[in-house]
Amino acid sequence: GIHQDALWVVRATLTAIDTALERNDVAINLNGGLHHASRDHGSGFCVYNDVAIGISYLLNKGIKNILYVDIDAHHGDGVFYGFIDNPDVYIIDYHEDPRSLFPGTGYEYETGEGEAKGTKRNVIREPFSTEIDMGELDDFVKGRSFNFIIMQIGADGLEGDPLTHLKYRIESYVKIVNKVFELSTKMCNKRLVLLGGGGYSIENSVKAYVKAIGSLVGHA
Repeated sequence: GIHQDALWVVRATLTAIDTALERNDVAINLNGGLHHASRDHGSGFCVYNDVAIGISYLLNKGIKNILYVDIDAHHGDGVFYGFIDNPDVYIIDYHEDPRSLFPGTGYEYETGEGEAKGTKRNVIREPFSTEIDMGELDDFVKGRSFNFIIMQIGADGLEGDPLTHLKYRIESYVKIVNKVFELSTKMCNKRLVLLGGGGYSIENSVKAYVKAIGSLVGHA
């Protein structure tokens, strides 16, 4: 049933995290990235939030300075607000303007709370945007170091997706995945987990995942 299937997604993400830690290499779970669910309820096709569970798993292992990058067209509200006051979790979330897309959250003034102020960033992309702003990522990570990186690589921002209004070029999508991989190589010995996410055009999702992951072959 749905419960058991959702548990398998969580288990796969935790396995990917263990693999990245043990092998010092990138690990992938394309079934993961279910970033809308909260502690007490599911949301947005997400039953359990494997991303948040994975981050908590790392924190419980004593790993701090975790970077989470989310490029799904929808704001990863379950992750963002779940760790909004945690200074050990850095989040940069690229998403379509919340005024035009579910879940209607993720504004630029939200940068973290309490001791975590400045550790969170929402990067709003206007409808019909074709590029993912690499400069925002460069600015966010400047002067910081991370011990583990999780990236949600939802493909629903690509041109042709039926549920969103973004029109990312696939080259821009691949470029930012490579950029995050380079960061993991420099900062945390390739301890990087890539998770899937949204993508409501099967053709788009397949092309995006194949090109992005394929571009890492030979470098990972």
